[in-house]
Amino acid sequence: MHLERYLWLCILINVVVAKEYIIRLKNNYSITKFMNSDVFNLPNRKVSDFILDNGHQIKKVIEFGNFKCFIVDDSTDKRISLDLMERLRKHPFVQDITPNIKVELYGDAEHQGADNDNHNDTDMVEETVWQDDDDSEDQDDDEYKGVDIQFGAPRHLGKLSSRHQLPYNVKDEKEFKEFIHYYYDRYYQGTNSVVYIIDTGVYKEHKEFGNRVHFGGDFIGEGKGDYNGHGTHVAGLIGSKTFGVAKNVTLFDVKVLDQKGFGNLTSVLEGIEFAVNNCKLKQQPMGKNCVINMSLGTIRNPIINEAIKEAFLSGITPVVAAGNNNFSACWTSPASSNFAITVGAMDDRTDTIAVFSNWGQCVDIFAPGVRIKSLSNRMLENGVIHSGTSMASPIVAGLVAILMEKGYKCDEIKQKLIDDSSKSIFSKLTLFFKYGTPNRVIYNGIEEVINVNKENIRQREETDESKEYDTIEDIDDSANETKTEEDDDNFEEHDPDYSNEPLNDDDDTDVENTPDKDGFHDGSSNNGDKSSNEEEEDTSSDEDSSYYKPPLSHSRRKFFDKFHKIGRFKYPSIKIHELAKYMRSYKPVKNVFEDSENLYLDVLWIS
Repeated sequence: MHLERYLWLCILINVVVAKEYIIRLKNNYSITKFMNSDVFNLPNRKVSDFILDNGHQIKKVIEFGNFKCFIVDDSTDKRISLDLMERLRKHPFVQDITPNIKVELYGDAEHQGADNDNHNDTDMVEETVWQDDDDSEDQDDDEYKGVDIQFGAPRHLGKLSSRHQLPYNVKDEKEFKEFIHYYYDRYYQGTNSVVYIIDTGVYKEHKEFGNRVHFGGDFIGEGKGDYNGHGTHVAGLIGSKTFGVAKNVTLFDVKVLDQKGFGNLTSVLEGIEFAVNNCKLKQQPMGKNCVINMSLGTIRNPIINEAIKEAFLSGITPVVAAGNNNFSACWTSPASSNFAITVGAMDDRTDTIAVFSNWGQCVDIFAPGVRIKSLSNRMLENGVIHSGTSMASPIVAGLVAILMEKGYKCDEIKQKLIDDSSKSIFSKLTLFFKYGTPNRVIYNGIEEVINVNKENIRQREETDESKEYDTIEDIDDSANETKTEEDDDNFEEHDPDYSNEPLNDDDDTDVENTPDKDGFHDGSSNNGDKSSNEEEEDTSSDEDSSYYKPPLSHSRRKFFDKFHKIGRFKYPSIKIHELAKYMRSYKPVKNVFEDSENLYLDVLWIS
């Protein structure tokens, strides 16, 4: 009840002090026709003359698609007369009239006191690993064909490509950094998409953007550039090389908020007008796809929601932030628009809804929004960390740019995001008192690519199994091939413990390489266990068991797929990136698992 009174008070204050009003016309009428029509109940008195005679002027006209409005202000520095507004409101051409109220960015929620962790924003900026164009690693494994991996990626990217909770240590945020990777589609990175960032501006000279940021317009009168930092941070999450979801997308800087983060309905409407007209006249004719990101908002307003609708009907996908007030997003605009993708913030450290995030049935999906790292407008070498739904929205906008590049239309995108999302992530306690809030988190659907590859592999293997060898001698001859020096060199490059020399009984190697009678390694240690050594001496081969057999080369592995045994090898304290290289370089790896101390690999074994 108190919250509702507060909202109505804000509306009344804006109405009382307003010196500008926005008059929106119905779809079937042009502004010229309206100006030449008669004033309500005043025959032979044109609207244009009536406005000027009352000491007012038409400040701006905004028009795109079927959306048409104009702004009336008071040239005498007095409040606009209620008589004028009343007569205009009753005109049959007029759809609605609203004061030109303030619009503001959804600022850093931690600075607003919404996050109770009280972290220092400089904690993590020391160790940024900048992503170069050639840093991501292509996967040679057939299962990961078409998938690139950004190793040690920012957490928000790791969450985007994972359905599981990411590891996190509250005492040491950096502990699991090297375990977090971003898996993404190599062939779709937003190259054919354009995202309009309606915000505080963008520091487009940042090297992370690679000359992909274009200046669209300044509708607040402050000049080019980002003097706040919010817009640059948002742009980095959409399309920078290190922090961005769509690493090749084209970005447009549409400045509608000043250095303090404030604008008004007029500046925002002008920004949307630019985006729609630029997209329709210049981008769509070239086959480009268009997305709008708006990490800003105000109290619920029909005019801004109608502008979002018209952008959507023009083929543009609007992605907007839900807001940081911890109440229903349906009370704000543009988050309440049915034609926008409204994004709430979740905490990927705990898989809960962020304590500051707006919620409710107007929220379509959640994305990471707590302690999100991205670019700075001050060219800080290590970026900055912010929290808020302002950070969650651009993550989704980047993914939308990729989906549109894949061929999804703006009226299909929202359902695609919902279908691909990770469901039932939040506990019932998290959703308590948040009626109608969806329980779904953004996911980039990379498993689709992997599943297609797996199906292709399965079909290929079925085809191979249907083939018969001419004679049993063909198999025996191939099985007795001498391993090449290339096999040894390749394996030694990734395994410093590898040696093709016989292992002595007292050799203290980490690799357990003696198979049992079935060809499997039991994972038990031979050191210090005399009885087990004696038993193994009775069953092991005199000439083969003392040698470590390297995995087969790719050409030889094809033939041996059906004729192999498994060797199990133990690697204490192996680093995850070394394991990743091993997995990518050697297709014979069949299984990986670990216990509290060791990590084990099951690989092909020539028996």
